Amino acid sequence: MKSFESIRKAAVKKHGQAELNQRFSKPKSGRSLSATTDDRYLSAMSKCIFQAGFVWKVVESMWPGFEEVFADFVPEDLLALSPKQVDAIKQDKRIIRNPQKIKAVFDNARFVARIAGEYGGFGKFLAKWPQDDLAGLWAKLSKEGSRLGGITGPRFLRYVGKDTFMLSPDVVNTLIAAGVIDKAPTGKAALAACHQAFARWHEESGRPYCELSIIAACSV
Repeated sequence: MKSFESIRKAAVKKHGQAELNQRFSKPKSGRSLSATTDDRYLSAMSKCIFQAGFVWKVVESMWPGFEEVFADFVPEDLLALSPKQVDAIKQDKRIIRNPQKIKAVFDNARFVARIAGEYGGFGKFLAKWPQDDLAGLWAKLSKEGSRLGGITGPRFLRYVGKDTFMLSPDVVNTLIAAGVIDKAPTGKAALAACHQAFARWHEESGRPYCELSIIAACSV
């Protein structure tokens, strides 16, 4: 398997160190994750879902309206709405009126509320999840949340500051070139091999997983 240093050098050669530095984001500490309120996690989840397959800038520009329509994404407030109020949300022009994604907001409100009840807060759940089982966290989001499969779950984690790598097409190509996998990973064994590679690069470089992922993506 290639050393991370060789991958880093390829990324620097292609983009320059200054450009790479601009792309980096720092993960939050466990304390900071725990201190973030449940409504901010549901908001971030929802934004990632609405941006999937859509123009991100449009969703971003409309997001203040989303916050108003969805009661600031407080799970308990959303779950207390009547069927008539939910129907009104589906027709509100301040949001993107996609029925499946709107339903996902309410489904994920239940998911966030349940996890928060078990752990004392959704952020505490994320803070306690072990870094050596990120694929397991992706699977839990996909299975128990709504529309959080594929790249959306990891992207949500990156967005809220939970340190994770992402298997974007460019990252997958880097892993293939490095001899870690031979095609896009789908099964548990392939995902485990990807995680082991990132764990090794993390130990080698001392960099967080999110930074390693960005460098890997920029190296091809």
